[in-house]
Amino acid sequence: MEYVHGSHAGEQLGPGVQVWIGGRGFRLSELLGEGSFGAVWSATSPNFNCEVAIKEIICRSEVELGRAATEQQLLKFVGRGPVDNPGLKEDSPAAVAAKRFPSLVASEVKALGPDLWQVRLAMTRLA
Repeated sequence: MEYVHGSHAGEQLGPGVQVWIGGRGFRLSELLGEGSFGAVWSATSPNFNCEVAIKEIICRSEVELGRAATEQQLLKFVGRGPVDNPGLKEDSPAAVAAKRFPSLVASEVKALGPDLWQVRLAMTRLA
């Protein structure tokens, strides 16, 4: 199934498509899941040695935008991992935690209309 982003941003997402989030480029490889919130894609980046997940959320209210912002802050706070600290020792507490929690790699919010926002979160993908 191909996920096509609505006409809001005029951008079609699919395998092989490159997206930019927070000034960082990512190439989408496969759709991992989708729902009423949006979609999650597997992606790679030439800047990192790991596969990432790209979550796109379409917010139709300030409440939904607030929830997306909370998720972004949690990813930033909880998931400090190899992207943030490439020299992390394998058995360190931070490395062990990084295997359990995704780490925020990049994020971006675009206003698409008066009460419509596109939020994209790039995070490390857990095995």
